[in-house]
Amino acid sequence: IFPLYMCSAILKVDNKANLTMTFPAHDSGRIDCLMSLVILPNKVQNVARELFGVNLEIDGNIWYVILGNGVRLLPGLELHLQGAQNEGIVGLLGNSISSAIKGSPIRREEVREAMLATSCVTLIITRSPQEGGVLNLNLEVGEGFELKRALFD
Repeated sequence: IFPLYMCSAILKVDNKANLTMTFPAHDSGRIDCLMSLVILPNKVQNVARELFGVNLEIDGNIWYVILGNGVRLLPGLELHLQGAQNEGIVGLLGNSISSAIKGSPIRREEVREAMLATSCVTLIITRSPQEGGVLNLNLEVGEGFELKRALFD
């Protein structure tokens, strides 16, 4: 399902990917399926760059987000990156995940509003580079169930 690099970026517990999928019990109208992946600490920088086009740097024991104009953003306890571009999604997460994101209600609404970057992909990092990150993906429910079957059955 995932390209090789992404497979190596997901934390493994007992030789299984640290990945969860949540299907809301009621129709929220916004989130059909949420996939969460725990990203290894040494892969967070590349995931952030590929998906969001931002550079992360470590200074001491703290992550900084470096913007193109040189501005440094210091996260509080957590930093949430949103606004992934389609090229990064396809390249890093693969076609199956990209298709499931494109089908989600939020992404369909974003496309209608001519938004290039999607809020359906969020990377959460703490200020500590030793802790890694969590990548949340908002997926269309039908494709989410297909992915769940492929991953867990």
